[in-house]
Amino acid sequence: NHDGVSINLDVTLQFQADPKHLYDIVLQFNDFEGYKKILYATGRAAVHDTCAHFNTTAFQSMRGYFQVKLLEEMKGTFSPFYAILRDLQVNNVRRPGDFETAVKDKEAAKENIKIAENERPKLLTQARTEYQKALKQAQIIKERADTDSNIILN
Repeated sequence: NHDGVSINLDVTLQFQADPKHLYDIVLQFNDFEGYKKILYATGRAAVHDTCAHFNTTAFQSMRGYFQVKLLEEMKGTFSPFYAILRDLQVNNVRRPGDFETAVKDKEAAKENIKIAENERPKLLTQARTEYQKALKQAQIIKERADTDSNIILN
């Protein structure tokens, strides 16, 4: 794709050889196997070209749009070979394990940041309360010390 991340996917399609050009197809490709090989190679190139226009995030979030763009690209690619593309489906999109782990780690980090941001006011209040308690305790200790020193001096 556009990011250089290797994505594996399955593309299933249905096509029909244009009946108006069967004679030309037979002359050019001899048999159906030769015809299928050319369409396979051309289709594969169309998949690569279409994937190159999407970064990984867009590919994941706009999968339906990707499928529409791929269908358009394939129709154009198959047209010179007199193949009419009837249907196309993209299935089993697989990203590399390292990438999946990185995405999950990123999501977990975002969640941890949200939790920390939500807990911050509570922790600040607790810290201020502890600080106020410590100030009061220090004041009490100082007053006791002052009282004790006055008693000793008198």
